[in-house]
Amino acid sequence: MDRRRLLQSFAAGAALTALPAGSAFARGADGTATAAFHALLDKISQDMLLTDPEFLTMLGMDRGPNADARYRLGSRSQAKIDADKVKFTSAMQDLKRIDRGQLADGDKVYYDTLEFFGDTTMTGYGFAYGGGFSPSPYTVSQLGGAYQQVPDFLDSQHRIESADDAEAYLSRLSAFAVAMDEERARMAADYAAGAIPPDFVIDRTLTQMQALGGTAAADSVMVQSLVRRAGEKGLAGEWGPRAAAILENEVYPALGRQVEALQAVRPNAVHDGGVWRLKDGEAYYRYGLQYYTTSSMTPDEVHQMGLEQVAEISARADSLLKAQGLTQGSVGERIGALGKDPRFVYPNTDEAKEELLTELNVQMEAIMARMPEYFGRLPKSPCEIRRVPKAIEAGAPGGYYMSPALDGSRPGAYYINLRDTAE
Repeated sequence: MDRRRLLQSFAAGAALTALPAGSAFARGADGTATAAFHALLDKISQDMLLTDPEFLTMLGMDRGPNADARYRLGSRSQAKIDADKVKFTSAMQDLKRIDRGQLADGDKVYYDTLEFFGDTTMTGYGFAYGGGFSPSPYTVSQLGGAYQQVPDFLDSQHRIESADDAEAYLSRLSAFAVAMDEERARMAADYAAGAIPPDFVIDRTLTQMQALGGTAAADSVMVQSLVRRAGEKGLAGEWGPRAAAILENEVYPALGRQVEALQAVRPNAVHDGGVWRLKDGEAYYRYGLQYYTTSSMTPDEVHQMGLEQVAEISARADSLLKAQGLTQGSVGERIGALGKDPRFVYPNTDEAKEELLTELNVQMEAIMARMPEYFGRLPKSPCEIRRVPKAIEAGAPGGYYMSPALDGSRPGAYYINLRDTAE
């Protein structure tokens, strides 16, 4: 999840789903704190979120009056980030002028959430690297960047139901090259500020990039996805050759420029991964800790809590393992042995991985059937468990979630990394 998605996730909950649709708050302005707060949430949604074409697609709102969003990707430029900073800073100033005490309890929850997010984000703006909105010191890494996000976005979120949708796909494919060049400029700024990724991050990122760019254009998932789905809808057109030409002439060269940028700084990369080595790194770590935990605990306190949790969990695991007759070696060694036991590991083949995904989705259905026993409010959208795309699995995380479309056109999806079933 990139930094923009964090803000979008909050606003989607606060301003798009929990509150009435259709800019209702602006219509109800009556001078009260409640009206002012609702209008502010609406303004954030309209000015910062519903102008993002990828977010509109994610919500299933890239139809009707927003249909032109299908043809664009969100800007990754520094100019866009700077403009968002101005808007967000102004929004937070407006928030501080609202009397929280006059709000209803439900609105106070949203107020506090937005205030915390805003205050923490303002802290992030003070660092010379990272770009703001969330603690991520590197514009491009093995875990993030357009090269990783856009192919999956086009394949799993961009709908193809008509020829216009297919044309929009091609337009976005071309915009993919622009996005990578915009990121490359920001990478250079990060490096100038001393934020060069550690060597292992660069190496894993290069591995993924080279796998993406080393695939023949016609065989790329970006081309195959368009060809397959256009064919399923019976859409006549030279979709494959046109997409392959964009990949060869625009996307792959832009990807190559990112590769060159990373290779250029690789000799200066160190092996230490901690942000303590960066300028103001200790402060950046505290900022990241507060952002992701919403806690005022210090790094040392969190570390101590972690040590205590490991000790407690290890003691419980020791008892469970002994009950299974596993008594030799440390807890970690015994758990490691379980992970290597063929009885508990699917073969590392595509066929076995499909079997695993099928079984996980069966389990998901069984769990969902029992959810009413524990929860009164359930998701309306289904959720599927899918495989992380092969093109990025080498460096991608173990799992991540993708939200459903609000209109029900796309389910939620949890992606698991199946690069090696033994993991």
